[in-house]
Amino acid sequence: MPESPYHREPGYALRYRDHRWVTGSGASTDQRERRALRALLARASYGPGAWLDAPCGAGRLSLELPAAVVQVDRDQAMVRAAGDASARACASVHALPFRDQAFAGALCMRLLQHIATSRERVQI
Repeated sequence: MPESPYHREPGYALRYRDHRWVTGSGASTDQRERRALRALLARASYGPGAWLDAPCGAGRLSLELPAAVVQVDRDQAMVRAAGDASARACASVHALPFRDQAFAGALCMRLLQHIATSRERVQI
């Protein structure tokens, strides 16, 4: 499945991390998404172990996950901008470098907007 290329200006990841979710409507969106994630996690059942956050972006929601987190994004600048995690990697969600069932859970927030064919059909 082809991916659209990222053509971002220098400094984009840091601006995304430091301003996108704390100013304007981004702050209320961030609060709403964090509440929704916490509510889902409170009702979910999952075993022990690390979680996958892919794409992690700048890592804002990794902090909400209940255990150690492996952050993955295909944008190396975003991976560098992400906060502390057990591990970080630059990789595509189309070819994750992990074995099946390697994680207790996975967060894929705002993933579908980056996959062109998802607008046409999503298979779960």
